[in-house]
Amino acid sequence: MAQFPDFSTSEGVWEALSDIKIKKGFDETLQMEVSVASFGPKVDLIEGQEITLSGYVMPIDTEDNTVILSSLPFTSCFFCGGAGPETVLQTDLERERSWVNQYVTIKGRLKVNRNDFLSLLYELEEVEMIAVE
Repeated sequence: MAQFPDFSTSEGVWEALSDIKIKKGFDETLQMEVSVASFGPKVDLIEGQEITLSGYVMPIDTEDNTVILSSLPFTSCFFCGGAGPETVLQTDLERERSWVNQYVTIKGRLKVNRNDFLSLLYELEEVEMIAVE
């Protein structure tokens, strides 16, 4: 029987989000090779649930309130350090410039992206800032 992490901790949630397998596939609409994720039972258990996560706010330049939260610091993250796509999620958190590269704790509802190859695997909706360290 699979052992499940403690979903009440940030570490447990990040562990659950890493329960994926990535393979290459071809998307007919995009006419290109894409990474296709298969989500495991740990992800299924927390999909749609309110979760609390801690991580680093990544600097991105958008006109909306999109913020990327990474389980790893900027130099090690998915975009710069070669970590996997399961280590980041996007959110519509009202951002402040001072939060960039800061370690924060946020709470929100987890949305799993199963179809849009141009977006991140995970999104946190209805987000509330809990702490900035």
